[in-house]
Amino acid sequence: MTQILIGHDFWKLRDNVQLPVYWHEDRVSNHHVGVAGTSGAGKTYWIRQFVNGMPDDVEIDIFDYHGDIEIDGAKEVLFSEATQYGYNPFVLNTDPHYGGVRRAVNDIVEAINSTSRQLGGNQEGVLRHLLADSYMMKGIFADNPRSWSRREASEAEIREMMEARNWSGLCEVYPTLGDVISFAKRKLKALWMGIEDKDNGHQALSAFDDYCRSMAAVNQLRMKLNKSGAKDDEELARLQKRMDAAKTKAFNKHATFLNSLENGREFEEAMKYNSKDVLLSVITRLENLAAMGIFNPNPPPFGKARVRRYILKPLAQSEDELKMFVRFRLRSIIREMM
Repeated sequence: MTQILIGHDFWKLRDNVQLPVYWHEDRVSNHHVGVAGTSGAGKTYWIRQFVNGMPDDVEIDIFDYHGDIEIDGAKEVLFSEATQYGYNPFVLNTDPHYGGVRRAVNDIVEAINSTSRQLGGNQEGVLRHLLADSYMMKGIFADNPRSWSRREASEAEIREMMEARNWSGLCEVYPTLGDVISFAKRKLKALWMGIEDKDNGHQALSAFDDYCRSMAAVNQLRMKLNKSGAKDDEELARLQKRMDAAKTKAFNKHATFLNSLENGREFEEAMKYNSKDVLLSVITRLENLAAMGIFNPNPPPFGKARVRRYILKPLAQSEDELKMFVRFRLRSIIREMM
């Protein structure tokens, strides 16, 4: 049973009686504890009291904003752009009830939206598509839990596999933020070059419209002649010839369009990534995340330490970065425990 002395009964002290007050883990209905106070009030002292009072089978993560919460026996890691230690946000929880692709995508989007610079509606939609498609590129599908299991790899290992053109090895690891940025830039290049606009596809649709208009004209004339009982074989033949020509053209244009397809998802991709400005703005946000270093696939060297101290002082200059990192890491820890 864990109990931590948090002070003495104030009213008993007035009568010179010291009655200790303990925090009992097995007696409280809610285990959450908040420690608040002005500078120098003793917040760090009470954090140490709770950490040191926990049994040895309890793992502890300390997010140290000021870099001054020193705990005996804690493993300390400094997080900064220089150290490049971080966590890959694309590592999945493979539990079909608590994890998966959709949960990971939601966590990333919510982490970004927890900052002062939230994503716009179009930006969020594009980002969700980019994330889901980046998983699909690795053969990881949202509706197939058996495809969720991959392994983590550091930046150095990923770089080695790319240099060795070890494509099968790259498919065995989770995607990274760098993968998503590269994928997004390929999409942006395609949009700027007009590939997604699909000239062949546009011509095929135009030919189809011409054929529909010609068919409508033929049917309209037939209905008119049937109602009046008159005959106009010459006009009907002319319209029929025009319709047949439009039909042949539509067949040819559609054949050209179908032969130009590369992956069968061109139309869906054009719908998802049809705005160069929105896609460019999302790429900028992702590159800013990558510049922090904290979302790189380089796990911090905590090893099997029971008490892990995250020294986040270098991130304190940006409240958004700090909030995003802590929020994301807390969600991951809770998900793992669940």
